Amino acid sequence: MIANGGKGANQAAAAGKLAGGAIFTGQVGSDDEMRNLKKEMTEANVTLMWKELPDSHTGKAFIYVDETTG
Repeated sequence: MIANGGKGANQAAAAGKLAGGAIFTGQVGSDDEMRNLKKEMTEANVTLMWKELPDSHTGKAFIYVDETTG
């Protein structure tokens, strides 16, 4: 499973859905991850005020969960 998120993005998406709007700032790469995040945040009623860095990748974190123990 792959999901967008991170503390700030998750909080902005929740506020956007619950309060009718939010603003999210930061820097992102110019890649598929940015496009996916942009789509999800826009759908959550979040205004994006970020800087897109050309020829860069959006930061990622990988979390592995054991299927047997959760």
